[in-house]
This record gives sequence, C-alpha cells and structure tokens, in this order.
Amino acid sequence: MITDKRYKNLSTLTKRADFLRLQNSKRKWITSSYILLILPKKQDNTQDDIRVGYTVTKKVGNSPERSRIKRRLKELTRLHLSQHGKKDFDYLFIGRANAKHENFATMVKNLEKGLIFLDAHNSKVKDKTKNKNPNHKAKAKSKPNPNPKATT
Repeated sequence: MITDKRYKNLSTLTKRADFLRLQNSKRKWITSSYILLILPKKQDNTQDDIRVGYTVTKKVGNSPERSRIKRRLKELTRLHLSQHGKKDFDYLFIGRANAKHENFATMVKNLEKGLIFLDAHNSKVKDKTKNKNPNHKAKAKSKPNPNPKATT
C-alpha cells in the first residue's frame, strides 16, 4: 500500500475471485499498451478507497519483461489513478506487449481518456456479473428420452 499522504489509499488486488469478477466486466478501455477494466467494489471491502490489480500473461514475454510492464503500470497508477480514480472502485490493468516500449506520456494520455470514457459510460453499461435475483439458480436441463417406448 502506498503510504504517501498526497495519494488516496491504494491497495493491490490479491484474490483470484476479484480478478475473475473484473474480467467479466463490460466496462473496459483498450489501448495498445494495456486494457483497463473497472467495476464498483463489493460492499464487504470497505477498508480501502481504490483497489488495483495488475496482470501480464506469459505470451507477452519472459519474467523480466513482464515485471517491467507491471512496474510501468504501477507507476502509472501511483501518479495518475491515485488522484483521478473513482473511490470504491476496483481497477484491473492487463498489460500488453507494446507497454514495454510505449512512451510513458502516451500511456498517461490514454489513461486520462479511458477514465473520462468509463466515467461517462458508467451508468449506460450493464454488468453481466450482477444477477437480478441473487437466489436464482440455473436449472439443469434434462435430456429427452431418445426412445420413449423403451422402458424397463
């Protein structure tokens, strides 16, 4: 967690369930260097203002390359998202191969555009992670009997 007083409370997503919940989000901003996904935070997590997750797949490169991309995304978060991010939201950055070499100022401009876009379209997009009825369970479909005359 960042302890500098100038920044809001930032913490890192650590649980797989939080990453999966964010990956099902339709609120996303895609750039050449990263994909940004956001969702409102669940009510049980009231300790931190903003939670951020970082992920880079093995397809992007070896471990040092993936670590460099994560460091660049963390610095982007520290400098910009901590001041302009929305309180009580979870953010997920998915690093792409172009993040290794892209100009940092371009990454910042893309983040600013993305936050404006996601804020403007926040109420228009419905999440498929929200169920209208939380007690609803999907019914298993029974297979029809291919031979209805054959009974034992």
